[in-house]
Formats: sequence, C-alpha cells, structure tokens
Amino acid sequence: MTAINLSKLAAEAAFNAGADQASVTAQNSLQFTQSQVEHVRQQMLEAERQLKDSKAEDSERLQNALSTAMEDEDVPDAYLRED
Repeated sequence: MTAINLSKLAAEAAFNAGADQASVTAQNSLQFTQSQVEHVRQQMLEAERQLKDSKAEDSERLQNALSTAMEDEDVPDAYLRED
C-alpha cells in the first residue's frame, strides 16, 4: 500500500511539473503495483482457505482416531460388573 501511495504522489508531482513522460511512467508503475497487490491478496486468500481446510481435515482425522481407539479398547470384565 505504501508503494501505491508513493506511486500516486510521484505521478502527481511529475504531472504538475510538466514532465509528461515521467507522469506516464509513474502511472504505469502505479497500475503495475496495484495489480501486484491484488495478486498477493488473492494468494493470501487462497492460502487462508487451504489452511482452514487443512485444520478441518486434521480435526476430523483426530476425532476418528480417538473414536476408533475408544471402540477398540478392551475393558476387563472386572470393570464391567456391577458390585
């Protein structure tokens, strides 16, 4: 975001100074920077989605493992009797 703000300021300064080519260059830099920021945002959203999915899968796997362990556990008969 800082790069975008600096590019805007550079484009305005170049335009105000009458440096048309510098203004065009600064505008191009601004557009490129904005597209890069958008690309990074999209990658961040995808990474967050993948992390969320991974955590959900891990949680499900752990619950299944605990459930299976509880079902497979042999309980001695002494613990099953009511005294």
